[in-house]
Amino acid sequence: EVNSIGDISVSEDGAGAIVALGNDVTVNSTGALTTSGDLSSGIIAMRDYGVDPNTGDVSFDDAAQSVSVTSEGNITTAGDGSLGIAAGAGAGTATVTSVGDITTVGEFGVGIGAAGQAVTIVSDGSITTSGAYGHGIIVAGDFAMVGEDPEAMAPVAGDITISAGDV
Repeated sequence: EVNSIGDISVSEDGAGAIVALGNDVTVNSTGALTTSGDLSSGIIAMRDYGVDPNTGDVSFDDAAQSVSVTSEGNITTAGDGSLGIAAGAGAGTATVTSVGDITTVGEFGVGIGAAGQAVTIVSDGSITTSGAYGHGIIVAGDFAMVGEDPEAMAPVAGDITISAGDV
C-alpha cells in the first residue's frame, strides 16, 4: 500500500511520480503530481513495469488481482506517451477514483487508463489532453489467447463502469 500526501515532480524519461507494483496494489495520493519526461506517468499501479534505459522500450504486466487508486491532487504530464493514472488488474478488479484535474501534454497522452476483468472509474475533476492521439479515459477488459495462436485474442467477459466529470 502506498500513501502519499506531498507533491511529487519527476523529469526523467520513463519515470513515474508514484509506481506501485504487486498482485494487490493500493495507492492513495493527496498531493499534486507532475512529470515532464516521455513515458512518465503520474501514477502507475500494476503487477510489473519497467523501461529499458538503452532502448526506451516499455515492459509491463497488468495481470494484478486487485488495483485500487485514489488520487485527490491534480496530475500533470508533459511527455509523449504519458498517462495521468495507469491501473492494470487484468486478472481481477481495477478501481480508479480521481478528484483532482488531470492534464496531459504530449502525443499519445492519456488521462486515465485502466484494464481489468471488472473496471470502475470515478473522475470528479476535469481531464484535458492536448497532444495528438490523446485520450481522456481508456478502459480495456481482459483479453485471453484463443487456441494455440498467440496473435488470436478474444475479450474475457467483465464489467466496466465509468462516471466522469468534464472530459
